[in-house]
Amino acid sequence: MIIFNLWNRLNDNFSSMYETIRTAFGGTSLKLLLSEVNGNAIFIAFQNASMFHNLAEYRPAARRLQEDWNINFPKFLNHLYWRNFSTAPVNDTCRPAGSG
Repeated sequence: MIIFNLWNRLNDNFSSMYETIRTAFGGTSLKLLLSEVNGNAIFIAFQNASMFHNLAEYRPAARRLQEDWNINFPKFLNHLYWRNFSTAPVNDTCRPAGSG
């Protein structure tokens, strides 16, 4: 797994960077936009496709991390899922490639 922290500003061409990295990892990647524009965008790429598809397996670890660090990791995990797998309408810059 590799994690990138990218900028999501209008002039940064985030969509192009996202697609380039996503393609390099065979589409096994997720993104978490902390803001729709002018903010950080966390990009997570997986070498092992099984890690990519079952985020629910990470819930116990997210709860343990929350207890240890007092950071709401379960919320971030839910947001990561919503941004990448939900059918809820979202801005096209947030929608995973190939989802419509």
